[in-house]
Amino acid sequence: MQIHTPLSSGTTTHPWLPCELVSRILAQVWNTPHSTESRSALFKKLCRVNKTWLALFVRVAMRDVHLSCPLDAEAFLRVIPERTDCDLFTAEASQNADKCHSITFYVDGRTSYAHGQSTGLKLFSAMDPACNAISNVLYTITTLDSLPNLRHVTIKYIDWGYEDIFDQLQFNPFPPQVTHLSIDYVFSTAAMTPLASYLENTYSRQPPSPRTTLPNVRHLSMSGAPSEVVADMLAVCPDVEILEVINPSELSVLAPLPPSVRTIVMRYPWWPMGVEEMSWWMLEEAMRKGLFHPGLRDRPQIILRSGTPNPWYFIQNWGLCKYYGVDLLYDRDETCK
Repeated sequence: MQIHTPLSSGTTTHPWLPCELVSRILAQVWNTPHSTESRSALFKKLCRVNKTWLALFVRVAMRDVHLSCPLDAEAFLRVIPERTDCDLFTAEASQNADKCHSITFYVDGRTSYAHGQSTGLKLFSAMDPACNAISNVLYTITTLDSLPNLRHVTIKYIDWGYEDIFDQLQFNPFPPQVTHLSIDYVFSTAAMTPLASYLENTYSRQPPSPRTTLPNVRHLSMSGAPSEVVADMLAVCPDVEILEVINPSELSVLAPLPPSVRTIVMRYPWWPMGVEEMSWWMLEEAMRKGLFHPGLRDRPQIILRSGTPNPWYFIQNWGLCKYYGVDLLYDRDETCK
Protein backbone atom coordinates (compact mmCIF):
# COMPACT_ATOMS: atom_id res chain seq x y z
CA MET A 1 0.00 0.00 0.00
CA GLN A 2 1.31 3.43 -0.96
CA ILE A 3 1.81 5.81 1.94
CA HIS A 4 1.54 9.57 1.44
CA THR A 5 3.51 11.75 3.77
CA PRO A 6 1.28 14.56 5.04
CA LEU A 7 2.34 18.09 4.18
CA SER A 8 3.45 20.34 6.97
CA SER A 9 0.99 22.96 8.09
CA GLY A 10 3.18 25.72 6.67
CA THR A 11 3.30 24.28 3.14
CA THR A 12 1.22 26.02 0.46
CA THR A 13 0.20 24.00 -2.58
CA HIS A 14 -0.79 25.49 -5.92
CA PRO A 15 -2.94 23.69 -8.50
CA TRP A 16 -1.10 22.67 -11.65
CA LEU A 17 -2.44 24.16 -14.88
CA PRO A 18 -1.51 22.95 -18.37
CA CYS A 19 0.39 25.45 -20.52
CA GLU A 20 -2.45 25.57 -23.06
CA LEU A 21 -4.90 26.76 -20.41
CA VAL A 22 -2.43 29.31 -19.04
CA SER A 23 -1.94 30.67 -22.57
CA ARG A 24 -5.69 31.06 -23.04
CA ILE A 25 -6.00 32.86 -19.71
CA LEU A 26 -3.11 35.17 -20.59
CA ALA A 27 -4.64 35.95 -24.00
CA GLN A 28 -8.00 36.78 -22.41
CA VAL A 29 -6.38 39.06 -19.83
CA TRP A 30 -4.07 40.74 -22.33
CA ASN A 31 -6.73 41.49 -24.94
CA THR A 32 -9.22 42.91 -22.44
CA PRO A 33 -9.43 46.74 -22.73
CA HIS A 34 -7.01 48.48 -20.36
CA SER A 35 -5.84 52.01 -19.73
CA THR A 36 -2.26 52.82 -20.68
CA GLU A 37 -1.17 52.68 -17.05
CA SER A 38 -2.93 49.40 -16.23
CA ARG A 39 -1.64 47.67 -19.37
CA SER A 40 1.91 48.73 -18.56
CA ALA A 41 1.55 47.45 -14.99
CA LEU A 42 0.01 44.19 -16.24
CA PHE A 43 2.87 43.70 -18.68
CA LYS A 44 5.48 44.04 -15.93
CA LYS A 45 3.65 41.73 -13.54
CA LEU A 46 3.13 38.94 -16.06
CA CYS A 47 6.78 39.04 -17.11
CA ARG A 48 7.98 38.60 -13.52
CA VAL A 49 6.04 35.49 -12.46
CA ASN A 50 8.60 32.94 -13.67
CA LYS A 51 10.40 31.88 -16.84
CA THR A 52 7.57 29.62 -17.97
CA TRP A 53 5.00 32.39 -17.69
CA LEU A 54 7.39 34.78 -19.41
CA ALA A 55 7.76 32.46 -22.39
CA LEU A 56 3.99 31.90 -22.64
CA PHE A 57 3.12 35.56 -22.20
CA VAL A 58 5.64 36.76 -24.77
CA ARG A 59 3.94 34.57 -27.38
CA VAL A 60 0.58 36.14 -26.51
CA ALA A 61 1.94 39.69 -26.41
CA MET A 62 3.73 39.27 -29.74
CA ARG A 63 0.72 37.71 -31.44
CA ASP A 64 -1.57 40.60 -30.44
CA VAL A 65 0.67 43.62 -29.97
CA HIS A 66 -0.62 46.65 -28.03
CA LEU A 67 1.49 49.80 -28.37
CA SER A 68 0.04 51.99 -25.64
CA CYS A 69 2.71 54.69 -25.84
CA PRO A 70 5.69 55.73 -28.00
CA LEU A 71 8.12 53.89 -25.69
CA ASP A 72 6.25 50.65 -26.40
CA ALA A 73 6.66 51.28 -30.13
CA GLU A 74 10.41 51.81 -29.76
CA ALA A 75 10.74 48.57 -27.79
CA PHE A 76 8.69 46.71 -30.41
CA LEU A 77 10.88 47.93 -33.26
CA ARG A 78 13.95 46.61 -31.44
CA VAL A 79 12.65 43.03 -31.41
CA ILE A 80 11.51 42.79 -35.04
CA PRO A 81 14.99 41.78 -36.29
CA GLU A 82 15.98 38.39 -34.88
CA ARG A 83 18.16 38.84 -31.80
CA THR A 84 19.67 36.18 -29.56
CA ASP A 85 22.59 37.89 -27.77
CA CYS A 86 20.37 39.82 -25.38
CA ASP A 87 18.16 39.42 -22.33
CA LEU A 88 15.64 36.57 -22.08
CA PHE A 89 12.58 38.73 -22.84
CA THR A 90 14.07 40.33 -25.96
CA ALA A 91 15.28 36.96 -27.25
CA GLU A 92 11.85 35.37 -26.73
CA ALA A 93 10.06 38.34 -28.30
CA SER A 94 12.38 38.37 -31.30
CA GLN A 95 11.83 34.65 -31.92
CA ASN A 96 8.05 35.15 -31.87
CA ALA A 97 7.90 38.37 -33.91
CA ASP A 98 6.91 36.60 -37.13
CA LYS A 99 3.82 35.23 -35.37
CA CYS A 100 2.42 38.75 -34.91
CA HIS A 101 -1.18 38.79 -36.13
CA SER A 102 -2.44 42.19 -34.95
CA ILE A 103 -1.07 45.57 -33.83
CA THR A 104 -3.10 48.12 -31.89
CA PHE A 105 -1.89 51.73 -31.64
CA TYR A 106 -3.15 54.18 -29.01
CA VAL A 107 -3.14 57.94 -29.65
CA ASP A 108 -4.32 59.87 -26.60
CA GLY A 109 -4.92 63.60 -26.96
CA ARG A 110 -5.69 63.95 -23.25
CA THR A 111 -1.99 63.89 -22.42
CA SER A 112 -1.81 67.57 -23.37
CA TYR A 113 -4.28 68.46 -20.62
CA ALA A 114 -1.92 67.12 -17.99
CA HIS A 115 0.78 69.51 -19.20
CA GLY A 116 -1.35 72.60 -18.77
CA GLN A 117 -2.51 72.97 -22.36
CA SER A 118 -6.07 74.01 -23.09
CA THR A 119 -8.63 71.30 -23.68
CA GLY A 120 -9.67 70.56 -27.21
CA LEU A 121 -9.00 68.25 -30.12
CA LYS A 122 -5.53 67.51 -31.32
CA LEU A 123 -4.94 67.18 -35.04
CA PHE A 124 -2.11 65.64 -37.02
CA SER A 125 1.27 66.73 -35.70
CA ALA A 126 4.56 65.69 -37.22
CA MET A 127 6.18 66.36 -33.85
CA ASP A 128 3.73 64.35 -31.77
CA PRO A 129 5.36 61.20 -30.33
CA ALA A 130 2.18 59.12 -30.70
CA CYS A 131 1.85 59.99 -34.39
CA ASN A 132 5.54 59.33 -34.93
CA ALA A 133 5.12 55.91 -33.32
CA ILE A 134 2.50 54.91 -35.90
CA SER A 135 4.61 56.27 -38.75
CA ASN A 136 7.81 54.57 -37.63
CA VAL A 137 6.25 51.17 -37.01
CA LEU A 138 4.29 51.04 -40.28
CA TYR A 139 7.30 52.29 -42.24
CA THR A 140 9.66 49.75 -40.67
CA ILE A 141 7.32 46.79 -41.17
CA THR A 142 6.72 47.70 -44.81
CA THR A 143 10.27 48.55 -45.85
CA LEU A 144 11.81 45.54 -44.06
CA ASP A 145 9.09 43.25 -45.43
CA SER A 146 8.68 41.84 -41.92
CA LEU A 147 5.80 40.34 -39.88
CA PRO A 148 4.41 38.17 -42.71
CA ASN A 149 1.44 37.03 -40.59
CA LEU A 150 0.27 40.53 -39.66
CA ARG A 151 -3.36 40.83 -40.74
CA HIS A 152 -5.05 43.40 -38.50
CA VAL A 153 -4.07 46.99 -37.67
CA THR A 154 -6.12 49.00 -35.17
CA ILE A 155 -5.69 52.68 -34.32
CA LYS A 156 -7.53 53.96 -31.25
CA TYR A 157 -7.80 57.73 -31.01
CA ILE A 158 -8.84 59.59 -27.86
CA ASP A 159 -9.73 63.30 -28.26
CA TRP A 160 -8.11 63.44 -31.68
CA GLY A 161 -9.25 64.87 -35.00
CA TYR A 162 -10.42 62.72 -37.90
CA GLU A 163 -7.86 63.91 -40.43
CA ASP A 164 -4.81 62.33 -38.82
CA ILE A 165 -5.54 58.87 -40.19
CA PHE A 166 -5.66 60.20 -43.75
CA ASP A 167 -2.35 62.02 -43.27
CA GLN A 168 -0.81 58.88 -41.79
CA LEU A 169 -1.84 56.82 -44.79
CA GLN A 170 -0.82 59.48 -47.30
CA PHE A 171 2.72 59.95 -46.06
CA ASN A 172 3.59 56.45 -44.85
CA PRO A 173 3.66 53.04 -46.55
CA PHE A 174 1.13 50.53 -45.29
CA PRO A 175 1.93 46.81 -44.86
CA PRO A 176 0.40 45.03 -47.87
CA GLN A 177 -0.30 41.85 -45.88
CA VAL A 178 -2.86 43.64 -43.66
CA THR A 179 -6.45 42.78 -44.60
CA HIS A 180 -8.31 44.19 -41.56
CA LEU A 181 -8.20 47.87 -40.57
CA SER A 182 -10.02 49.23 -37.50
CA ILE A 183 -10.25 52.93 -36.63
CA ASP A 184 -11.75 53.83 -33.26
CA TYR A 185 -12.49 57.35 -31.96
CA VAL A 186 -13.42 58.17 -28.37
CA PHE A 187 -14.05 61.65 -27.00
CA SER A 188 -14.06 62.82 -23.41
CA THR A 189 -16.64 65.24 -22.04
CA ALA A 190 -14.11 68.07 -22.25
CA ALA A 191 -13.71 67.49 -25.99
CA MET A 192 -17.38 67.46 -27.00
CA THR A 193 -17.73 71.22 -27.58
CA PRO A 194 -14.45 71.49 -29.54
CA LEU A 195 -15.55 68.41 -31.52
CA ALA A 196 -18.75 70.12 -32.68
CA SER A 197 -16.77 73.20 -33.74
CA TYR A 198 -14.19 71.02 -35.48
CA LEU A 199 -16.80 69.17 -37.53
CA GLU A 200 -18.49 72.42 -38.51
CA ASN A 201 -15.47 74.58 -39.27
CA THR A 202 -12.30 72.49 -39.66
CA TYR A 203 -12.89 69.02 -41.07
CA SER A 204 -13.13 69.12 -44.84
CA ARG A 205 -14.00 66.23 -47.10
CA GLN A 206 -11.51 65.83 -49.89
CA PRO A 207 -10.96 63.04 -52.39
CA PRO A 208 -8.04 60.82 -51.29
CA SER A 209 -4.63 61.27 -52.81
CA PRO A 210 -3.72 58.64 -55.42
CA ARG A 211 -1.04 57.49 -52.96
CA THR A 212 -3.63 57.01 -50.21
CA THR A 213 -5.20 53.75 -51.28
CA LEU A 214 -5.13 50.42 -49.45
CA PRO A 215 -6.26 47.87 -52.05
CA ASN A 216 -5.59 44.86 -49.81
CA VAL A 217 -7.90 45.85 -46.96
CA ARG A 218 -11.01 43.65 -47.08
CA HIS A 219 -12.55 44.38 -43.67
CA LEU A 220 -12.93 47.98 -42.47
CA SER A 221 -14.24 48.74 -38.98
CA MET A 222 -15.11 52.30 -37.88
CA SER A 223 -16.22 53.50 -34.45
CA GLY A 224 -16.99 56.98 -33.15
CA ALA A 225 -16.90 58.59 -36.60
CA PRO A 226 -19.70 60.33 -38.53
CA SER A 227 -20.84 58.78 -41.79
CA GLU A 228 -18.89 61.36 -43.82
CA VAL A 229 -15.61 60.11 -42.33
CA VAL A 230 -16.64 56.49 -42.95
CA ALA A 231 -17.34 57.36 -46.59
CA ASP A 232 -13.92 58.99 -46.91
CA MET A 233 -12.25 55.88 -45.48
CA LEU A 234 -14.12 53.71 -47.98
CA ALA A 235 -12.57 55.81 -50.73
CA VAL A 236 -9.16 54.98 -49.25
CA CYS A 237 -10.02 51.25 -49.09
CA PRO A 238 -11.72 50.68 -52.47
CA ASP A 239 -11.81 46.87 -52.27
CA VAL A 240 -13.44 46.45 -48.85
CA GLU A 241 -15.89 43.54 -48.74
CA ILE A 242 -17.14 43.88 -45.15
CA LEU A 243 -17.86 47.28 -43.59
CA GLU A 244 -18.38 47.25 -39.83
CA VAL A 245 -19.68 50.40 -38.16
CA ILE A 246 -20.21 50.81 -34.42
CA ASN A 247 -23.23 52.98 -33.55
CA PRO A 248 -23.90 53.93 -37.19
CA SER A 249 -26.25 56.59 -38.48
CA GLU A 250 -27.19 58.04 -41.87
CA LEU A 251 -26.39 55.10 -44.11
CA SER A 252 -27.64 57.31 -46.93
CA VAL A 253 -24.35 59.23 -46.75
CA LEU A 254 -22.51 56.04 -47.71
CA ALA A 255 -24.63 55.36 -50.79
CA PRO A 256 -23.55 54.17 -53.21
CA LEU A 257 -20.98 51.90 -51.59
CA PRO A 258 -17.90 50.72 -53.50
CA PRO A 259 -18.80 47.78 -55.77
CA SER A 260 -16.83 45.35 -53.59
CA VAL A 261 -18.86 45.89 -50.39
CA ARG A 262 -21.24 42.97 -49.89
CA THR A 263 -21.87 43.12 -46.12
CA ILE A 264 -22.53 45.91 -43.63
CA VAL A 265 -22.26 45.01 -39.95
CA MET A 266 -23.96 47.53 -37.65
CA ARG A 267 -22.96 47.10 -34.02
CA TYR A 268 -24.57 48.71 -31.00
CA PRO A 269 -22.68 47.37 -27.96
CA TRP A 270 -24.65 47.54 -24.70
CA TRP A 271 -27.63 48.98 -26.57
CA PRO A 272 -31.11 47.50 -27.20
CA MET A 273 -32.53 48.89 -30.44
CA GLY A 274 -35.67 50.99 -30.31
CA VAL A 275 -37.61 52.86 -32.96
CA GLU A 276 -35.56 56.03 -32.54
CA GLU A 277 -32.22 54.26 -32.91
CA MET A 278 -33.30 52.44 -36.08
CA SER A 279 -34.64 55.66 -37.57
CA TRP A 280 -31.10 57.05 -37.44
CA TRP A 281 -30.10 54.63 -40.19
CA MET A 282 -32.12 56.53 -42.83
CA LEU A 283 -32.36 53.13 -44.47
CA GLU A 284 -35.10 53.92 -46.97
CA GLU A 285 -33.18 56.87 -48.40
CA ALA A 286 -30.01 54.76 -48.54
CA MET A 287 -31.82 52.03 -50.48
CA ARG A 288 -33.30 54.53 -52.93
CA LYS A 289 -29.80 55.84 -53.60
CA GLY A 290 -28.58 52.33 -54.39
CA LEU A 291 -26.65 51.48 -51.23
CA PHE A 292 -25.20 48.25 -52.67
CA HIS A 293 -23.82 47.83 -56.16
CA PRO A 294 -26.38 46.05 -58.39
CA GLY A 295 -23.72 43.83 -59.95
CA LEU A 296 -22.83 41.91 -56.78
CA ARG A 297 -22.56 38.16 -57.36
CA ASP A 298 -24.13 37.24 -54.01
CA ARG A 299 -27.12 38.80 -52.28
CA PRO A 300 -25.87 41.68 -50.07
CA GLN A 301 -26.42 41.63 -46.31
CA ILE A 302 -26.94 44.08 -43.48
CA ILE A 303 -26.23 42.44 -40.11
CA LEU A 304 -27.49 44.08 -36.93
CA ARG A 305 -25.60 43.15 -33.75
CA SER A 306 -27.22 44.70 -30.71
CA GLY A 307 -29.62 44.11 -27.88
CA THR A 308 -33.17 43.06 -28.67
CA PRO A 309 -34.57 45.35 -31.39
CA ASN A 310 -38.10 46.70 -31.54
CA PRO A 311 -39.79 43.79 -33.38
CA TRP A 312 -42.35 45.85 -35.30
CA TYR A 313 -39.82 48.34 -36.64
CA PHE A 314 -37.24 45.63 -37.36
CA ILE A 315 -39.77 43.68 -39.44
CA GLN A 316 -40.64 46.87 -41.29
CA ASN A 317 -36.97 47.44 -42.15
CA TRP A 318 -36.59 43.76 -43.03
CA GLY A 319 -39.38 44.10 -45.58
CA LEU A 320 -37.82 47.27 -46.99
CA CYS A 321 -34.47 45.53 -47.45
CA LYS A 322 -36.11 42.50 -49.04
CA TYR A 323 -37.85 44.78 -51.55
CA TYR A 324 -34.42 46.07 -52.65
CA GLY A 325 -32.83 42.61 -52.75
CA VAL A 326 -30.93 42.92 -49.46
CA ASP A 327 -31.01 40.54 -46.48
CA LEU A 328 -31.41 42.21 -43.07
CA LEU A 329 -30.19 39.80 -40.38
CA TYR A 330 -30.12 40.03 -36.59
CA ASP A 331 -27.27 38.65 -34.49
CA ARG A 332 -27.78 39.21 -30.77
CA ASP A 333 -24.94 40.93 -28.93
CA GLU A 334 -24.70 39.06 -25.63
CA THR A 335 -23.22 42.11 -23.92
CA CYS A 336 -26.60 43.82 -24.27
CA LYS A 337 -29.65 43.37 -22.11
